[in-house]
Amino acid sequence: MVRRLRISSRFFGKYCLHLLKKILLYIAVPLSPLIVWFILVINRNLLQYLACSPWLKYYFPSVSSILREDVVKENFIYYFNSAALSGLLTLFGVIVTVWYYYSTRQQELIERKFFVIDELIAELKKNRRMIEQIKARLELTEDLNQDNPEIKIYTDAWHKLGADVALLPRRMHMRLSVLYGCLAECKKPMDYCSRKQTLDKIAGLITDMHKYRTYLGKKEVY
Repeated sequence: MVRRLRISSRFFGKYCLHLLKKILLYIAVPLSPLIVWFILVINRNLLQYLACSPWLKYYFPSVSSILREDVVKENFIYYFNSAALSGLLTLFGVIVTVWYYYSTRQQELIERKFFVIDELIAELKKNRRMIEQIKARLELTEDLNQDNPEIKIYTDAWHKLGADVALLPRRMHMRLSVLYGCLAECKKPMDYCSRKQTLDKIAGLITDMHKYRTYLGKKEVY
């Protein structure tokens, strides 16, 4: 019971953190030009203050003369605002482009993970049925040497997906690699006995993949 509460509280904490990051991101993206504009206004006022300050003229006369020559002009604010506005429009365009690319990329990645999980689950279910048949035969007789025909193990999806399997979490990927390694070596019912401990975990792995798919679905919604 305590372990379940810890897991649920950890999941809730991760969910709140993920939601907070999204809220801050949605606020920062549209308001970032305003933030930059505010910083530029402060810099403009700071330049005007430095141009009129007597201590700068006393200690750095050359710098003060250069500032006075440009800052004190009547068109300084107009040109400054025009340049700042052009830069802000460019910045906003870059932000929107990067944000759109990031969102599209994340959506494509989640859809690709869905495809990988669905393909592997379908194949693992076929292999689970084959393992259950071998278990049923073992319950009838412990000596499989009398009837030891070839068994059909499916590994086509694992090889077809190739590097896409690495999109799954590292621990799940490692478990799948070990499981498929044992499945590839399982040619006859007798081969199951020497790999029983690993092959019997296929049902738990299918359950974990279903849970991960559900988690991805919630992540996509939120």
